Amino acid sequence: MAAEFYIRFMDSSWMAERKQDLIGKVEVLPTYVRNEGNEYWLLGLEDRDSEGRWKFDVRISMEEESQALLEISAHPPSIEHDLKRLFSWLRSRTTLTIVDEDGQPSGW
Repeated sequence: MAAEFYIRFMDSSWMAERKQDLIGKVEVLPTYVRNEGNEYWLLGLEDRDSEGRWKFDVRISMEEESQALLEISAHPPSIEHDLKRLFSWLRSRTTLTIVDEDGQPSGW
């Protein structure tokens, strides 16, 4: 079962104006594997070739203008590292919150 989190941008226009920057940052993460439309997949570097492994550990959906959905099904160290790197990069550029599916602060 996956956990869902939302990256909510306080400036509702930030994602609309800088979505390509965000996509570019996701695509250079070592765990990035592919995109499916507005979905971007991350897969941990650990045991990538093991049988029965999902095709992704994290899905980032950027369909909405003021938030991005994160679906995290596994978080090996490489995923945690890349997510922290991504969140740090975002926070250096805009004000945001990361909340769980109930709207509670996530601690990320």
